[in-house]
Amino acid sequence: FKLGAKEAAQALHKYAAGFPIPVVLNGERLPRPYAQAMLPGEHTEIGFLYIPGVHLGDAALTWRGRCFCQGLPVNVGDFSDANRWVEEDSPVAHIDHHKFRPRVPDRDVLIDQDAAARCIDGEIRRLWIAHLDRQKRVMDAAAFAERYWQTTAWLGCLALMNDVPVLPKCALTRVEHYPRTGEASDEFLAPSEHAIGRDALACGAIGLCAPVMTDLEGDSFARMMFAREKGWLFVDALPADHWAARYVVKLDNAPLAFVGLKTVATGEFSGRFVSGTVKIVDELKLMLNGETAKLSDPVALGNGDSHVATMLVPRSSRCPAAVLTQVSDYRDESESYRETDHALDELDFENLVDILCGEPAARTLEKVLVQANVARKHNLLGARFTLQRRGGRIAIPASGSTGSARDSGTPASASHGRRSRAPALSSRHSSTPPGAALNQRRVQRHLCNPSVDGTSGASS
Repeated sequence: FKLGAKEAAQALHKYAAGFPIPVVLNGERLPRPYAQAMLPGEHTEIGFLYIPGVHLGDAALTWRGRCFCQGLPVNVGDFSDANRWVEEDSPVAHIDHHKFRPRVPDRDVLIDQDAAARCIDGEIRRLWIAHLDRQKRVMDAAAFAERYWQTTAWLGCLALMNDVPVLPKCALTRVEHYPRTGEASDEFLAPSEHAIGRDALACGAIGLCAPVMTDLEGDSFARMMFAREKGWLFVDALPADHWAARYVVKLDNAPLAFVGLKTVATGEFSGRFVSGTVKIVDELKLMLNGETAKLSDPVALGNGDSHVATMLVPRSSRCPAAVLTQVSDYRDESESYRETDHALDELDFENLVDILCGEPAARTLEKVLVQANVARKHNLLGARFTLQRRGGRIAIPASGSTGSARDSGTPASASHGRRSRAPALSSRHSSTPPGAALNQRRVQRHLCNPSVDGTSGASS
């Protein structure tokens, strides 16, 4: 087929990019940014190879780049593909056409491109390691570790760091936020704010430990919270001969015990996504690896059953319902976050904790009434009731109320002959519209002078 002038110019620009001699179009030389003569690379077993991070020192390690054979672009397995976008500062290979031949007649791909790609990867690895070895001898130890730690890990030569007396910030993480389960479980981790020197570890000023998988199989959340309280730092797997390896505490294997655990009250929680036993404790103190730490936040202990746990809540905890996020991420079968179910579980859990902590009966009743949205039930205004507990329900006997429909101006015939029933208040609010339950605290702030006596009578 015949190319138009525009298509022909685009093709010439593409083929000229790595061509060894100048290419002229309409009296102008076309740019040749990837020509061998334009690049500060070196000759290797596979041909000429240019690696920005090695030959210029200002780029990260990458395994994909551009490849040319006799100056023309060719596809080479996973290393280069003319149809895929490649970073500007990526490696450039001018393959030796005596060792790797292009497939004719198009000459746009090597005959054994996968073997060629493996050879190129091997040369990239070799040149990078040699470069790192040179940099290690001339750079400051802390700067070298911070700049090249991740590169050595990607190259599989982390042993180069064995005698560098610094663990860089990029190799360390800390528990910054409350640990929780689910897909976003690593969001509570944050990079370390500082590097660690050999002396700091040797004197015990800083604790170092291996990462822990956070799940409900046991006490992993307690271990993570212990590390958070102590300010310990996490480091991924170190080579066996690394100087810091002997200071790493394996939290998964270290013995953990609760010290002086005194249970004040125990209750059962059955929510929409979470169930289990709730224990209110005077204080939550842990001992791990011979050290102790006092936790101010609640912690969940798993028993091997998904969404079921034992939840230990310190009496002084400011946010007891946070422990629910250690048991469930509140995602359904379609991985959708159930925000309303989460909020309602939080509300129920906080109410249970309040009761277990000794909340007065009058306060509990007030909260139940608020959740039931009684402020909108105008026929209740001015009425007084005597409450009785019948089995698992709170009932109002017909003789236990003062003020009637007639007293409130409502005609007796308004019932239209329907059989009357004694109203009942439930301690659960599962039938309450979510909006009303979620606005509980807002309503409570505006509820003035509730007349609740906490004994046999209540008015609204």
